[in-house]
Amino acid sequence: MYEINKHRDVPACAIIYSPDEPQPDVCPDPSEARRLIEQFKNMPEEEQNKKMVKHGMFLKQMVEKEQEKVNKLKKENQEVEIWLAMNQCLTGKSLTSLQFTDL
Repeated sequence: MYEINKHRDVPACAIIYSPDEPQPDVCPDPSEARRLIEQFKNMPEEEQNKKMVKHGMFLKQMVEKEQEKVNKLKKENQEVEIWLAMNQCLTGKSLTSLQFTDL
């Protein structure tokens, strides 16, 4: 729940049922979950639909955000590798150990 609240910056709750447990796990706590559910139910249906996040869409957004981070790190790594290769050139070291794709 912390991740959802942190990424969305909105109040959220979850009720998780487990086949091994007789009672559901409620986050952040049952009274806060009840309050949020009542607040949601009291909204007009149009507002409810606007504020609703589908599980699949949420996961897709999270994956896209993480992919952006990966792409940024790949670019940073590539820049560091280029810098290291240039440094080797300037210090007179041989570039024979580098692959053509590294250049």
